[in-house]
Amino acid sequence: MSLSPFEQLIKEFGQTLGLPELALDEESRCHLVVDDEILISFEFQAEEGQLLLSAPVGDPSELGSEDLLKHLLVSNLTAAAMGEPILGLEPTTQTLLLVHRLPTEHLDNARLQTDVERFIAFVEHWQTEIRSEHWKEQTAPEHNTGEPNSGPGHFMSV
Repeated sequence: MSLSPFEQLIKEFGQTLGLPELALDEESRCHLVVDDEILISFEFQAEEGQLLLSAPVGDPSELGSEDLLKHLLVSNLTAAAMGEPILGLEPTTQTLLLVHRLPTEHLDNARLQTDVERFIAFVEHWQTEIRSEHWKEQTAPEHNTGEPNSGPGHFMSV
């Protein structure tokens, strides 16, 4: 049985990393653990012509200040405008995720390597930023009371 272009790309990517077993599952997904610390999920969305990269960067309980929340939202707006990875809350697990969509039209192994390396750098940045003592020194936001203006509411290792 021949491999789809997406399956072939992941196979080549895995071989480049020294992980020839890296492969998409039946849902066109695979996961990669980098340095025993960063979990990157790959999901090929054939109909949309894109590869979705995602990685957890924190827990909402780590958002200890209103200033950090504002910083994340402003940074997210800028990232979205520039086509960079954006932050979001995964509703099922309540995990802060960094997500990046890559068009697959001209995606090859070299480009995928570059994009994944950049994505890892963004993940490391946000993990560090969210856990920074700078934000912990500031006051935590109050829980939303419903009043107007009342606070926010298969693995492979490298």
